[in-house]
Amino acid sequence: MTFDIRSLTPSETAIMPIRDVAGNIQQGAEGNEPGIELYGPGTRIFVNARHEYLEAARKMVREGKKTSADDENRIRADFLSKITKRLVNFDFPGGASALYRDLELNYIAEDAYKFADDRGNFKRSSAPTSPNTSVTQPG
Repeated sequence: MTFDIRSLTPSETAIMPIRDVAGNIQQGAEGNEPGIELYGPGTRIFVNARHEYLEAARKMVREGKKTSADDENRIRADFLSKITKRLVNFDFPGGASALYRDLELNYIAEDAYKFADDRGNFKRSSAPTSPNTSVTQPG
């Protein structure tokens, strides 16, 4: 049997845990972990959103417009909103778009951008078919 290259297909979405500014994963009141479910780089949604994101940036350059921090924040927030499937175990007034535009919570948008750009976060989980016998105990 030959290698099935399709077995390397990433998962369509992954949930990024919400962390505080120190990097600690947060827990909700009922022990539920809040997160953001994002579409990954292997999806049409991501590819289209990335294209629109880059086109918006190129358009400003072509038109000779100087981009402000607000412009950059808006363009990135639009991109992230398009690749966000849902907020998990928390709500935010105005939804994901408002969350990504909130300057006080800007680090969450930065985390989401980095998370979505890392294909390793979208690895399909697979159940082992046999026990791992290659691990040896220290001796």
